[in-house]
Amino acid sequence: MEQGGRCPGNQPITEISGWHVHHLVRRVDGGPDINSNLVMVHPNCHNQIHVNGLKVVKLVRESGL
Repeated sequence: MEQGGRCPGNQPITEISGWHVHHLVRRVDGGPDINSNLVMVHPNCHNQIHVNGLKVVKLVRESGL
């Protein structure tokens, strides 16, 4: 898994915590349904992103750079 099983806030994403696939660039703004535009977040984190107008960035793994 590209995110190492973690939310961008560095907390583990599990079946118990649940997850939501978030578009970094909203589809209504032209964001595509491709991996580079998607990030997995917890449902509560997804809500906070939208309620507070937060911007999410996709983390890059150190290996292979």
